[in-house]
Amino acid sequence: MALFAGVAGYKIILDVGIDISLSEIRKVICRDPSSGKIKEIDADVESPRMISFVTQKSTFQASGTWQLQAEVDGKPGEICTLEFETPLRNK
Repeated sequence: MALFAGVAGYKIILDVGIDISLSEIRKVICRDPSSGKIKEIDADVESPRMISFVTQKSTFQASGTWQLQAEVDGKPGEICTLEFETPLRNK
């Protein structure tokens, strides 16, 4: 399944690898592939080991390979990547 830049409604789920049910601060740190700028997104508890968030149109505006990193109570997790494409017809 392709993911498209500038599209709202994708549910992104990251496995943190530890029990986070008692955590207070959950974020996903994202690096924009075109500018290198860092974006912080507040995340919800998906399960005792996973966090999630739902994209807005402004979340992933640039196409390319985004780097994502879960951060729970200030402690960083592993870095993963997601590829976003540009829709053929941008509306």
